[in-house]
Amino acid sequence: MDTTFFLHVFPTNRSSLPSDADNEFQNLDFRFANQGIMVDEQCVAIRGLPGYEISYIVTGQFVPNQGRTWEGTYIFAR
Repeated sequence: MDTTFFLHVFPTNRSSLPSDADNEFQNLDFRFANQGIMVDEQCVAIRGLPGYEISYIVTGQFVPNQGRTWEGTYIFAR
């Protein structure tokens, strides 16, 4: 499977972002072929997260030149 996923990490404090990050989030997009495996016909991807306090993450799959096919949000408890 050669699929592209987006992974946008939004910090609790914007000043925690690295200098090359987008305005509000750190972009950790990845290709499934590089970060994922199939387990019992289920897609599983493992991706390291930054060390700063995270407010929420938006992730999903996209097709270049076509857009997002699905997305989900995880909000971290405070």
